[in-house]
Amino acid sequence: MCGLIGIIDSSVTGFTSNLVTQFNELLVVNSLRGIDGTGAFSVTRKGKCKIAKMDNLPFMLFAKQDYKKLTEGVI
Repeated sequence: MCGLIGIIDSSVTGFTSNLVTQFNELLVVNSLRGIDGTGAFSVTRKGKCKIAKMDNLPFMLFAKQDYKKLTEGVI
């Protein structure tokens, strides 16, 4: 079964590290539905999309370079 979560931030400054922490916590809680896979994406103000996904639990995704690139640049 799929579980979807999301955070939308329309502020001028963009995502803060606090929002990334909250998103990570949501991914972990969402994984309680099962271990089908975990993924995340972000879209920049210029329309560039970053994607990170894998067939595993969120903790494994957090360690992937793709996910680190997705969350870099937050304040």
